Amino acid sequence: LTHEKHCIQISKHVINHGKIMHMEKKEDKWRKSRSVKGCG
Repeated sequence: LTHEKHCIQISKHVINHGKIMHMEKKEDKWRKSRSVKGCG
């Protein structure tokens, strides 16, 4: 349960920063978040 909530927070974090940062930064964050088990 805690891990799932953490994954949701990561998703929101990536989406919010994706609107502000450049595409390269967004892709890099997506790559990191997807490497975490149970995310995406």
